[in-house]
Amino acid sequence: MSAKPTGGPAFPVDQSLANAWTCFENARKPLSEEDYVALIEQLKTGMSVRDVFAKEAMKSIIAQVDAHDCREWSSVAWISYQIADAMIAERCK
Repeated sequence: MSAKPTGGPAFPVDQSLANAWTCFENARKPLSEEDYVALIEQLKTGMSVRDVFAKEAMKSIIAQVDAHDCREWSSVAWISYQIADAMIAERCK
């Protein structure tokens, strides 16, 4: 089974901006090389576009559902990602 397309990072941070930010952080508390690499990777990725689309779809679904009557929250999550996948597929056309 192949991985679903995620649309890439939703809020990527440019490498130079990440470097500048880590220089600022290093002035406050020096980072080890391992921590620096982990921080750069975290800054460059963040949420995927798929996650952001699913989050927005879920907000709309929840706004229309009486939270006290919803018994299957996993169904809400599932349909939210189905909508996100459809949005990414349409976006890639």
